[in-house]
Amino acid sequence: MNKVIVVEGKNDVNKILSVFPDAYCIITNGSEININTINEIKILLKNNLVYLCLDPDGPGNKIRNIILENLKNEDSISNLINVYANQEKAISKNKRKVGIEHMSEADIKELFKFEYKLKNTNSTITYTDIYKIGLADNRVKRKEICDKMNIGYCNAKQFVKKLNMFGIDLNEVKRYL
Repeated sequence: MNKVIVVEGKNDVNKILSVFPDAYCIITNGSEININTINEIKILLKNNLVYLCLDPDGPGNKIRNIILENLKNEDSISNLINVYANQEKAISKNKRKVGIEHMSEADIKELFKFEYKLKNTNSTITYTDIYKIGLADNRVKRKEICDKMNIGYCNAKQFVKKLNMFGIDLNEVKRYL
């Protein structure tokens, strides 16, 4: 199988298939993701890389968290790859909606250049670490770094959590400063 990509809706599938015609897409139907969808992802994870390509908004983050929570104890969790869309690149033409479906094909291709696998590492970046390099209390700077690393904007606490979850060390973060 080519790429297995989890998206939120039919319009997202159409956009993804315009870039990756051989992809297999799983639709979550928004934040009402059900156990059958979770089970399908579990099955596909055993023999495939599964990409979470969700909208860069609150509902997209909620869906990502539901999936991660339900799959965190799976042996094949390392086959789950997070890709994060930049919110500015996912805004509709009328500036009222945010979603994968509104992204250009070039921007979608770019998304898949930054793949973050969940890792069970001993990476232990702390809040103090990011405070020392000026990212804890500087939202603008942290957003810049999140955009450069393509991990989706988040507050300082979530930033530390993501860095540790993806096994990103402090030296890698400093390279983006």
